[in-house]
Amino acid sequence: MSAHIAFPEIGQSSDLPGTLDPNILTGLLKDTLGFTGLIVSDALEMSGISRNFSPGDAAVRALDAGIDMLLLPNNLISAIDAVEMAVHEGKITSERLNSAVRKILQLKVEYGVFQQQAIDVGSLTSKINSLDNRLLSAEIARESITLLKNEKNVLPLRPERFPRVTVIAISDNNNANTGSTFARSIREYHPTVSFYLMDLRTSKEEIDIILRNARQSDIIILGTFVYVRTSNDIELSGRQKQFIQKITALDKTLVVASFGNPYTVRDIPKADVHMLAWASSDEQMQAAAHAIFGASAISGKLPVTIPGFYKYGHGLSIEKSILRTDHPGVVMMNSDSLKSIDDVMHDAIRNKFFPGGVVTIVKDDIIVHQDAYGYHDYDMMNPVRTTDVFDLASISKIMGTTLGVMKLIDDGKLSLDDRISTFFPEFDTPEKKDITIYQMLTHVSGLPAFRVYIDKIKDKKTLVQAILDEPLINKPGQEYVYSDLGIIVTALIVEKISGQSLDVFMDRNFYAPMGMNMTTYNPKKRGRWYTSRILPTEIDTIYRHKLIQGEVHDERAYYLEGVAGHAGLFSNAPDIAKFTSMLLNNGVYGGKRFLKEETVSAFTKRQQPLNRRGIGFDMKAINGFSSAGSKTSPETYGHTGFTGTSFWIDPDRKTAVIVLTNRTFPYRGSATGVSQVRAKIADIVIGSIEE
Repeated sequence: MSAHIAFPEIGQSSDLPGTLDPNILTGLLKDTLGFTGLIVSDALEMSGISRNFSPGDAAVRALDAGIDMLLLPNNLISAIDAVEMAVHEGKITSERLNSAVRKILQLKVEYGVFQQQAIDVGSLTSKINSLDNRLLSAEIARESITLLKNEKNVLPLRPERFPRVTVIAISDNNNANTGSTFARSIREYHPTVSFYLMDLRTSKEEIDIILRNARQSDIIILGTFVYVRTSNDIELSGRQKQFIQKITALDKTLVVASFGNPYTVRDIPKADVHMLAWASSDEQMQAAAHAIFGASAISGKLPVTIPGFYKYGHGLSIEKSILRTDHPGVVMMNSDSLKSIDDVMHDAIRNKFFPGGVVTIVKDDIIVHQDAYGYHDYDMMNPVRTTDVFDLASISKIMGTTLGVMKLIDDGKLSLDDRISTFFPEFDTPEKKDITIYQMLTHVSGLPAFRVYIDKIKDKKTLVQAILDEPLINKPGQEYVYSDLGIIVTALIVEKISGQSLDVFMDRNFYAPMGMNMTTYNPKKRGRWYTSRILPTEIDTIYRHKLIQGEVHDERAYYLEGVAGHAGLFSNAPDIAKFTSMLLNNGVYGGKRFLKEETVSAFTKRQQPLNRRGIGFDMKAINGFSSAGSKTSPETYGHTGFTGTSFWIDPDRKTAVIVLTNRTFPYRGSATGVSQVRAKIADIVIGSIEE
């Protein structure tokens, strides 16, 4: 679309469209940038050209400026006659004409046009819109994003810093969909986003509404969809400038993203952020949203000078810091292979292994697969969504207790060698006095797996005391017994040291700053909007005699008031994906370090001599069946939950496999089916990498 190019400092005349300007097409594109390919005009019938130039004059000027292939003149015969006359009169040399024709013929030979008698016009869309081309288009969009200004380090934008976002699209046309993809993409990263469109139809009353609502926000993201028409038409209109002055007067943090016209930033000098996105395609709007939140790196450089503001070559860089959802091909995975995950999940649901579930796959910090399957229950009235919430059961041991211990160790407040008897006198007995935090987390403390307790005990204080008083079944350090009780006691130590309940400590140190907004204990405190998104876990006919939904499934955790070391945590797949990304990046997420690299490495490494677990974390079984699959590396670590949840991380391939189900609904039974599902999905994922 060369007619829409405007370089005021380069162009021959402010009235001359780029298609007809030799300074732009020959001087800049060919001579300076070294372009030797075919240059094709946009439609010569467009008003920007046809309004001021006859068909013949436009054709001659375009050819002289550097165009090789002329498209859609208003009058084809007049254009041909004018070019022929210009050659005869010496205005255009035969060599110039031959050069253009030679380029066209050469491309036809390269693409086999002369061997193919007819082109199937019906197949053009699929060929042009091929997967490779779409991936390339998205890559170009991401890498072209250019950041000119970032005052107060507004970017990458963090929801906890700016809880309420207003997105405003300013358009110079009447397309009601302008900016909608941009706003929708921003909502992928932020839970509270309002969107408004200000275009040629917007009334004064509507503008007042926009301003009134923007006043309530913490940050305003302004997308300008104002395009270059001619070299004389590169600024915002007077009405648009007045609107922006009112926006600026609100004194809010202001991000400006320009889609197509880099010069509009001159009209918004007080913005905290100036970003250029270069076009208004869906790919470009998605790329801008990714960049704003740090889901893709920013590395673009300004290809022109914006007079009085930014020089040619200017551009700030920001590294990618959070997850984004993208096509598997971006990380060289076979997307067709991943489709087999759907078959595995649908078969499992048909076989009633579980009513519903969510599968999320992370590779190289890209979510390459995230889909929901089935329903909340067998009534099939409430389909599962990818953002729905699951009772994590024993994954709480990792995302709660183990993570809390790692934090306290990093802060120098706890050691793996610390004895439990230091914190609880009940352990200061000859049999229990030497039990350490390490032994608790590796399940060699000598404590039993669990005790029922709650058939007689119904209050937290008495239950905690019974657990602390529980006698050993083995000598500490000698035999592996997966123990809920040891993890419950360890969580109590986290609370003692931090001076906070486990839920508060974890939310302040991890969940809130990591943007894990759907991760919580005691979900009923969040309200109906949250609990309605939780899949039920069981119809309890023994203890609580009701449907278990919105409260912890594990009975001991329930009588520990919903916050326990071994169970109680609720979350969804997107939040768990963030957690796995933090581990895969050695303790860093969102540009912030949450854990030391050496701590992550130590806890996720297979512990000798038992070879069964890491510290807190489970490890892939070396021999025999593993729900982590047969193709994952021996260093794969993760955890499963009784309710049908799991995550497995293969650090060698920087891959995480998250499978969340409610397999205990309506009644708990064998976990064999869901274990097979986990393994099959893991093998599909690794297979798609190796193909």
